[in-house]
Amino acid sequence: MNNAKFPAKLIEIESFRDDRGHLFEQFIIVEAETGEQFWIQDLLLYCDNEMKGKIIEIDFSVSQSFSGDNLVKQDNKEKKIVVKKMYSGNKYSLDYPTFYGEIVGRMDDPSELIVDVGSGTISVSINKKEVDNFLIGDYIKIRSSLVQF
Repeated sequence: MNNAKFPAKLIEIESFRDDRGHLFEQFIIVEAETGEQFWIQDLLLYCDNEMKGKIIEIDFSVSQSFSGDNLVKQDNKEKKIVVKKMYSGNKYSLDYPTFYGEIVGRMDDPSELIVDVGSGTISVSINKKEVDNFLIGDYIKIRSSLVQF
């Protein structure tokens, strides 16, 4: 297995343009099959308005922080996504998601883990020095600070 695929419904696109009107970056809100909504930075400008409301299969990455404190092994075997709302009534109130899942493979680069979070698989980038500490079959929890294509 060398790719991660996550089916999600595209809810919203927030685009950013330069002074000449050229699209240079966008964020999207997606909804997992299990109902959790969260932001993804779409640096590749993959999504467009025609995709809104549709189920798309995406490959996105969550990274371990430089300190490594946002990634830990779990004794319990949970596969889920937790997204806290900072306050209700505003689409911008979504907090960064925390992913719980099982390491089911690696990408071509061994520091890129493929993690089954229950509603799909995601890519988790870990520090190169940590490669031997996270093995296929381990359950992990990663608090994201940025989710991106």
